[in-house]
Amino acid sequence: MKTRLVLAIVFLWSAGWAAADTPPTWDEFNVTSANKKFVAKVTVKDKMGKTERYNWSFALSVYKTGDEATPIWTCPFGHSGEPGGFLSDDGKHFAIVGFWYYDEPATTHIYREGKLIKSFAGKEFSLDKTKLRKTASHQLWWSDSEQPKFDGDKALVIPTIDGQVFRIDLQSLDLKPQRGK
Repeated sequence: MKTRLVLAIVFLWSAGWAAADTPPTWDEFNVTSANKKFVAKVTVKDKMGKTERYNWSFALSVYKTGDEATPIWTCPFGHSGEPGGFLSDDGKHFAIVGFWYYDEPATTHIYREGKLIKSFAGKEFSLDKTKLRKTASHQLWWSDSEQPKFDGDKALVIPTIDGQVFRIDLQSLDLKPQRGK
């Protein structure tokens, strides 16, 4: 009986732990393009005399793989504290698609050759909010089976948890549902 009680307590504790969100780290990170020809690096640009990482400024730089001495392009980077992103196969576009859903502020940011060119707030995706997966403190909106990706140099494709797939055209920057609902 005691063994079952202990196992039940351990199970409930671990389930609660798994639902808790990992706090942001503001770590430096790298992202490689799907074709492995380019790598994006997010690095600390200036600590600005502060000890808290969320006060630091960061830079986003893109390099050809194997030639990481001189960036193809670089720009200031608004770090959300979470590592990760997506780099297009031509090295021209970098996108951040946040895991956590918010109506506001922006959840998705697209950079092109050294400039932040467009940001999209969660409400612009017209999601069925009843399908969002709740964690201890946030709501997740990505698909369970697919992650965002670039469709060549044409679009950023974002599958969502409610079964929709959105495309952001990289030239016009129009956001359109591709399928779903």
